[in-house]
Amino acid sequence: MDEEKKNPVDEFFETISVFDWPDLKKERNTIFIDRDPKVTIFKQQRSTITIELVWYDRENDEYKMRANPHTIIFNKSTPISDLFYIDNRRYKLTYDGGIKEVLELGTDIEKLDIKKSHKSINVSKNKKEAKVPLEKFILIRDEIASATKIAKSYQDSVRRHYLNEITRKYRRKTLKRVTTFKKGEFDFLVKRFHLDTKKKSSDFEKYLGKKDITALQELSRELIRNRIFEKDFLKELDDYFIRKKLADIIKLGRKILALKSTNLKTKAALSVIKEISPDKTIGQLETVWQNFFDDYLLYLIFSYKSIFSKIELELEGEDKTPDFIGVNHYNGLDIIEIKTHLTPALVWDNSHKNYSFSSDLSKAIIQTTNYIDAIKEKALSDDDVRKITAFTDEENLYRPRGVIIVSSKDYLVKNNRGDLTKVDRDFTKLRNSLHDIEILTFDEVIDIADRYTKNIVNED
Repeated sequence: MDEEKKNPVDEFFETISVFDWPDLKKERNTIFIDRDPKVTIFKQQRSTITIELVWYDRENDEYKMRANPHTIIFNKSTPISDLFYIDNRRYKLTYDGGIKEVLELGTDIEKLDIKKSHKSINVSKNKKEAKVPLEKFILIRDEIASATKIAKSYQDSVRRHYLNEITRKYRRKTLKRVTTFKKGEFDFLVKRFHLDTKKKSSDFEKYLGKKDITALQELSRELIRNRIFEKDFLKELDDYFIRKKLADIIKLGRKILALKSTNLKTKAALSVIKEISPDKTIGQLETVWQNFFDDYLLYLIFSYKSIFSKIELELEGEDKTPDFIGVNHYNGLDIIEIKTHLTPALVWDNSHKNYSFSSDLSKAIIQTTNYIDAIKEKALSDDDVRKITAFTDEENLYRPRGVIIVSSKDYLVKNNRGDLTKVDRDFTKLRNSLHDIEILTFDEVIDIADRYTKNIVNED
């Protein structure tokens, strides 16, 4: 036979008697502190129970009221354990800190009324009370309990992560990295970081260091590669990075192509510089193109897995720096040299009645050949070798070829004079005659990307 259920007042009195509080008394449906003034702790009236949250200050032999809300009202049928936390020395509202935060109970709210009959949450500062349906209170309590458990687990994981990093640093141990996160927990980190207050790049840069950005890039690559993202999101990426983003890059490239002189003080030149590098002063047209390609070469020439700038090569006892070094999709290395779209590629050879490479382009070919030879002779630093071989095997490193980007269709010959048919014919012959060096004009690079965007099938 089941044990007869105890009366709530008897059950609560028996529970808190272990506190060994002085002057604690029970009388019918009331539990109180028999002092002057009398302090009522528990009171049952018909189907409603009211509990006052008090604690005993032993040092001063004084009973004190807990911080608001200090009065809890609930149905007699509700188990006390659903609403209160009780140990061997105190009782209080369960998860009181979280409850106050979620319900936004300020210090002026004295009563918390938790009953089945309430239809919705209602907090009244005028009446100094909050009413909460029992069902919603239980749901809130359980979610707070879950959040508290996750927070503790997260705290332990963070501590373990940093201790492992310190161990790797000082003990030189290889510790296996494991994922301790559970589904849904990553959402917390993202939402804490991605707030509406972040509207421009500088807002993100306040919180993202180089290591953070590298980690995010690596994670994003793996998520895309393993098709974790939804198809609609991947299509959005295509729309932005291939259509919209590339269209904007092409538009900016054509603006540079439209500059008709090396004078960068013109309104058109200043407008271009502001788009490319708003925080820097640029004094040379070649630097304009270098900054443009530094940001966008991977978008414009799709045959590259990665592009590096500022790679130093030891050449005849001096450190020389090619404009760019690219790892192509055949895992080979390309030395990329750029001039400007105003640099003539050809000059007229009156004695032979044909065109030949201009002195600027001839110098660029010689310089590129020297860079190719330097790489073949392994004139790179160990750090740069490690950086590049993250994208290709080292055995592919020392068979490079050259790419020179120079001139444009309107400036192949100085002042654009001459027989254009012969210009095109001789330029084609001269380019095809070179071994291990490819010559492209700036407008060809832009046009290739433009054709690519137009060939993309729009699924909309």
